[in-house]
Amino acid sequence: MRKKSTVIKSDVLDLGPMDFSLFGGLSEEDVKRQLANRDPFYNKFLLFDKSKNYSLEEYMQIRNVIGRDILFNDGIYQQFHYKFPNKYGTSVVRGSHTQGFWEVATTKYTDNVPNYPLPKKKRLRNKQFKKYGSTLSVISDPKRFEQFSDVEKYMAGLLNAHLLPV
Repeated sequence: MRKKSTVIKSDVLDLGPMDFSLFGGLSEEDVKRQLANRDPFYNKFLLFDKSKNYSLEEYMQIRNVIGRDILFNDGIYQQFHYKFPNKYGTSVVRGSHTQGFWEVATTKYTDNVPNYPLPKKKRLRNKQFKKYGSTLSVISDPKRFEQFSDVEKYMAGLLNAHLLPV
C-alpha cells in the first residue's frame, strides 16, 4: 500500500501578524499606537530596527558591532536592538513566540571586537566567531511588558545603571 504525501500550500500558512488581543496580548492597533508614541530620546541608541530597510554597508556595520548575524524570522514582527554608552543594551522583540507582548532581554557588549570587519564568507566568519567570540551576550532572562512605555522605563533604569552584576 502506497502512502500518500500531503502537500501544504505555503500561502495558507502565511498568516502575517496575528491579533493577540483574544489571548490577552496586544492587538495590532495597540502596537501601532504604542510605536507612534515612542520616546524619541532612545532613537540615538537604536542600533537595529527590523522595520527599516538597511543597505548592505549599513547591515555590515551593525553586524560588526553586534558580532554576529541578526536572525530574520517570520514569527518576529518587531525587533529592536539598543546599545547604551555604558556597554549595556536591550533586545526588544515582539512576535508569535511572545504571545504579542514586548519581550526585553538585557545585553552586554564586550571589548573583544576585532579591528577589521567580519569576513563575508560564512566559513571564515564562523572561524572568527570561535576565535573572538561574539561581542554581544545576553545577561538576563527575558522580561515581558504589555506597554512600550514600560519597556522605555526599563531601558531608562539600564541606561542610568553604572555597575550591574554580570
